[in-house]
Amino acid sequence: MENRACFVREVINACRKKVPDHFHIGMRLSPESSGIQSGIDIDETIQVEKWLKEGN
Repeated sequence: MENRACFVREVINACRKKVPDHFHIGMRLSPESSGIQSGIDIDETIQVEKWLKEGN
């Protein structure tokens, strides 16, 4: 899962370096789990959100 989240983490961290601390950066994470194909599930979404919040 860390590899799957690597790109978004790098983008957010790069953006964070370019803006003041008080500037809000937002993004949408959409958990999916329907039918045979499934994307990121709710638990993975929560983990990615934690990583982004921590700045890791």
